[in-house]
Amino acid sequence: MLELFTGADILNMGIEAEVLGEAFYTSVAAQPTDKAISEACTTLAADERGHARVLREMLSEWQGAREKLQADQETMDYVHALLGRRLLPQAQDAEALIRGAKGLPELLQIAAALEKDSILFYYEMRDLVGRQSEAAVTRLIGEEKTHLAKVQRMAAELL
Repeated sequence: MLELFTGADILNMGIEAEVLGEAFYTSVAAQPTDKAISEACTTLAADERGHARVLREMLSEWQGAREKLQADQETMDYVHALLGRRLLPQAQDAEALIRGAKGLPELLQIAAALEKDSILFYYEMRDLVGRQSEAAVTRLIGEEKTHLAKVQRMAAELL
């Protein structure tokens, strides 16, 4: 087994992803679009803010957060690949994606990709954090799946 990250590292990555997701949805909600989509994106932004709060609570409560987590080389390579291909590595990237999008359908495709990235990340995170935080991460996975379905419904309504 190889050392990969500490539990705190994993949780901080999740917090960062949620903060960036909130920034993305807030920016989309501010676009001159359909009122229902704007309201949905405002709700999604609030959900992402809530996810970050849950992860911060996990970080403060998790006794083993500073311990190194163990993973084999394949898992380590997978997590690095997943993190390396994130759509929003930094907050200003949300604004750039929005400016470069060719309308609301493309913004919703980006949103769906962000949600899929989050789901993959949390599945891997759940396997690494252990039993103490497993239920909370499972709940986050469910919420991200709900977000993905909501974004896909919005996209379908535009067609």
